[in-house]
Amino acid sequence: MCLLLATLPLVSLAEDPGSLGNLLNQAGEGAGYNTDPELARTGVAMVAGSVARVFISLLGVIFMAYIIYGGFLWMTAAGNEERVSKARKIIRDGVIGIVVILSAAGIYVLVLKAFSISGFEGL
Repeated sequence: MCLLLATLPLVSLAEDPGSLGNLLNQAGEGAGYNTDPELARTGVAMVAGSVARVFISLLGVIFMAYIIYGGFLWMTAAGNEERVSKARKIIRDGVIGIVVILSAAGIYVLVLKAFSISGFEGL
């Protein structure tokens, strides 16, 4: 009986599933997104922006994994100074890589904003 009373409002407020798509389109348009699939941009600028985003993200993940690898080497060095110095070098190089990637991402966004390049999207 409790289950029936708990689910009764859901049954009475049920509506056509097609109207959900209209609500989502209205929400997307209200947020400033293009909801017309025919007008989607597929130009060279859009593809280049997507490639740049993926490339920068992938490099960030690689350098983060490099830092974690250096930390693992340091933790398993067991007092061996040679392994500790190798781990420090790996961590230092990974941090430098992350800084370079973040700088590249910042320059990417700055150039897009400064020149108002259409088609590209920020990171």
